[in-house]
Amino acid sequence: MIKTGLARLEDLSTRSALKGLFGGRRQPSIALYEDALGLPDGNWWAEEILKNFSDARGVYKRTQSNRFADFDRDVIDLIHGRFAGQAIRLHDVGSSDARTSYDFMKAIVDIMPNITMIASDRCNSIFVYQNDEITVTVEPSGSLLEIAKPPFVFSMISHENFGLYPINFLIRELIARPAAKKLLRAARGGHLKARRIPLVCKSALELARTDGRFQITEYDLLAPPRRDGYFHVVRAMNILNPCYFSEPQLHTITATVLRSLTEGGLFVVGSNQDAGSPVAGAVYSRHHHGFQRASNFRWAPPAIEATILGPAN
Repeated sequence: MIKTGLARLEDLSTRSALKGLFGGRRQPSIALYEDALGLPDGNWWAEEILKNFSDARGVYKRTQSNRFADFDRDVIDLIHGRFAGQAIRLHDVGSSDARTSYDFMKAIVDIMPNITMIASDRCNSIFVYQNDEITVTVEPSGSLLEIAKPPFVFSMISHENFGLYPINFLIRELIARPAAKKLLRAARGGHLKARRIPLVCKSALELARTDGRFQITEYDLLAPPRRDGYFHVVRAMNILNPCYFSEPQLHTITATVLRSLTEGGLFVVGSNQDAGSPVAGAVYSRHHHGFQRASNFRWAPPAIEATILGPAN
């Protein structure tokens, strides 16, 4: 079989374009993300573009608006009960294109106006190199993410199954990859300029532009704590996943969050499948040199909770 993608903006003229010739789903190119936001149903297309896209580490950026609405309300009630009347700082890590960060900020700011919220992701922008034949997308680090050669879109992080799509493999390795290398050599030689595309939804960009309490930045969960002070709340939704991080890495992340929180600060974790589906999550309170559960309305996945609470709990 053969699998094509959606490599040009005009390919996004109808939602039915996502359906593959032999069934399955055609992947829209990540290079279309910014332009797609200008379409009448741009937010929907942005979610579809991110659905199967991952960064160089293999962490998926799929997200949806209003994804955690019920869970967010419970969390906000808990935050308000603990910090009512105080000026607080919140860090939303692994925020993808910040649309769920935007949802959370809009939900909390009316009852806690003295809040500063930072939405961060390891990589919230990409660089696109393009000529008449091919489009190549890389991370700021230089890692190759995607090659789009119409009508094909090749993820260079998660490949199609060779047994099902041998023709895709041959086109990718014999035509697309050599063409991408040639294009990138031209770029390194100064003959081609990159286009930087922010992977941040329109509503979050606008909020960051108009409200100084909301900021968008880059931050790697495996890096040391930020140097701009402590947080009262750290929120990590759909990111603490054993498929993304090894057990030692999850312990590193937990230790880093602990160091970044004020005493009594809250660590919010949760995950679900799609918008409106039940969230497996919980809130933990920083207590001396560890965490204790602060919520009783949800439960985090057992492996994640064991990592956060530690062997003593």
